[in-house]
Amino acid sequence: MKISIRKKLAGLSLSAAIVIIAAISPVSSAIAAEGKKAVSAAEDKTVSDEFIAGYATAIIHRELQLQNVDLEVEDGVITLEFRYHIKQTRERIKAALSRLKGVKKIVIVVLGEEKPGETQKTGPDKIPITVKADRDAGQVRVEIPPDREWKYLPEGDLFQPLTADPRWPHFSATYQNYVGNKNFENIGAVSFGETIPLARKYFGGGKQLQIGLDAAVFAIFDLDADSQDLVNADYWISFPSISYRNRWGDFSALLRFYHQSSHLGDEFILRSAANRVNLSYEAVNLLLSKNIGEMLRIYGGAEYILHKDPSDLEEWTVQYGAEFLGPAWNWNPLSVRFIAAVDVKNQEEGDWDPNISVRSGFQLEKTEFPNQNVKILGEYFKGRSPNGQFYDRTIEFWGVGIHSYF
Repeated sequence: MKISIRKKLAGLSLSAAIVIIAAISPVSSAIAAEGKKAVSAAEDKTVSDEFIAGYATAIIHRELQLQNVDLEVEDGVITLEFRYHIKQTRERIKAALSRLKGVKKIVIVVLGEEKPGETQKTGPDKIPITVKADRDAGQVRVEIPPDREWKYLPEGDLFQPLTADPRWPHFSATYQNYVGNKNFENIGAVSFGETIPLARKYFGGGKQLQIGLDAAVFAIFDLDADSQDLVNADYWISFPSISYRNRWGDFSALLRFYHQSSHLGDEFILRSAANRVNLSYEAVNLLLSKNIGEMLRIYGGAEYILHKDPSDLEEWTVQYGAEFLGPAWNWNPLSVRFIAAVDVKNQEEGDWDPNISVRSGFQLEKTEFPNQNVKILGEYFKGRSPNGQFYDRTIEFWGVGIHSYF
């Protein structure tokens, strides 16, 4: 059998947030109800191959986003047939599929040549895998035993990045052109950051919980200054960063406790005599995300500042948005996808006026694991500045940049 997101929000802003959360809730409830039935079936003494195949297919396509894979299940043994080299993906496949009830073994078949060997221990958790070569068929078989234990320093992330969020930890370099701004015109913006998963637990029914660490530096430079002065740098760290994903991979949640501090560049202070604001705060942030089909994602959430400086900084922020990810165009060994995303934040500090961030362009990804990718994006922003020292100023800019996620 073969199978392939203190004060009453004003009008539109509140409505948009409610619509997104409302969209997530009933759909998630319906899925949960169906999930209970499926899990109940899984609790039976015998789990059917059809049950395993259905959920394994969803995980392969939605969670791992693997392409050109043939899947077969027989007597609890999942066999995956690939048309390309997938050595670096084996641990991810094993971790994702082995949590399904009834799985006895996972067999990966690669149509092509790969150096065979005896039992090897690979990956940070030293999991043994047996590699066998069938020269006559031109295939390589990798037999992986199931795993349902805590994993430390796992690969990948349960909550996928928000492409249009100006403050998402990742590596990027962007040119920005400010519109009608009396202080700046041409700006270089960079970010240096990443999400570091520390531990991941697999629960009954295929649910996953992850504890991690997020850290990043966001900086802007005045490209029109003689020495391209550093203007602002925000230091951002989140711990713990707790994420969750259901067994289907279409619903995920993220809870973060984070600190941000903001600093002006020395050269900028000297030439502008700017008054520095001691902006520093700790906040809690909750985000809910729902995939609709394989190309559309919506999300929504809120943030509350727990401790702050200056003391009159307002606490609440509501965030929501959507992303579209088109089908992959194979360009061996990479694939290309069209991507478009919009992120909206309504801040109490800004009288709930929307801060709108739009990004669109192309995503270059590894064919065997699309979550490792580089995006080339055009962008547009209008609203309160995300750059800490200028948080009380409204800006507008367009730009183009490169963003990497690994």
